[in-house]
Amino acid sequence: MEGEKRYSKDEILVYIDTVTDRNRKEIEHHIGVLNEAHRETLKQIKEFYDTRFQRIEDKLDAHGRTLDSHTEMIGTLMTDVTEIKETLKQKLDRSEFIAFKQRLAL
Repeated sequence: MEGEKRYSKDEILVYIDTVTDRNRKEIEHHIGVLNEAHRETLKQIKEFYDTRFQRIEDKLDAHGRTLDSHTEMIGTLMTDVTEIKETLKQKLDRSEFIAFKQRLAL
C-alpha cells in the first residue's frame, strides 16, 4: 500500500458532501423537469375534460328546454281534452233533455 494516498476523515467527508450535493442538484433538476412535464399533462387533461363537460352541460340545457316545451304542450293537450270531455258531456245532457221533452209532449 505504498504510494497510495491516504485521505483524512475530513477530506472524505468533504468529498462525500461534494458528491452528495452534486447528486442532489441533479436529482432536483430531474424532478423539476418531471414536475413540469406532469403539470403540462394535467393541464391538457383538464382542458380535455372541461371541453367535454361543457358539451354535456350544453346538451343537458337543450334537453331541459325540450322537456319544458313538451310539458307545456302536454298541459295544453290536457286542457283541450278536458274541454272536449265537457262538450261531449253537455251534448249528452242536451240529447237526454230533448228525449225527455219529447216524452213530456206525448
